[in-house]
Amino acid sequence: MENETLTSDTSGQQPLDEQLNTNSTKSGNQSASAGDISQEQVFEIIEKLPKADRKALLAIMTENQFSGPIPPPEILAGYQSILPDAPERILIMAEKEQAHRHSLENDEMKSSVKQTSIGQIMGVCLSGMFGVISLVLGLYGHDWLAGVLGSSTVISLAVIFVLNQRPNSNKNNRNEEINQ
Repeated sequence: MENETLTSDTSGQQPLDEQLNTNSTKSGNQSASAGDISQEQVFEIIEKLPKADRKALLAIMTENQFSGPIPPPEILAGYQSILPDAPERILIMAEKEQAHRHSLENDEMKSSVKQTSIGQIMGVCLSGMFGVISLVLGLYGHDWLAGVLGSSTVISLAVIFVLNQRPNSNKNNRNEEINQ
């Protein structure tokens, strides 16, 4: 932002930068720059100004902010005055960034679906394998071992698929909440 000096045409007061410097030296501050005075001193100086100068000062002190990849049209016009094709280049850059972000999100979603599918296939295979092993153990007279293996498989499937969560996921979530 450029520094501008405000003078009052009708009141005959000294320019704002001189008022700031005078006020800072009166308060014991030896620095002559306006950036070294306190906020209270700035408010005191603003209160002493005529209404017309206050409005002009507030207009100068207004700060514009924007967020996102595309600046507002006024700023784009400023870029265009420096480099004629700058606005077009900025828009192309924003479009490329958005396309890149979308491709990353699509890749992440595809990976998540693939991981879930593989997990379900592995779960079905493992539960089938443990079911067959339990059956074979039961047929060969190892009833206790077959019962423990078969019941632990059924309980694990109930916890994972029916409740739709892993047994340790609650503990991990609690630990994460505590650490934050």
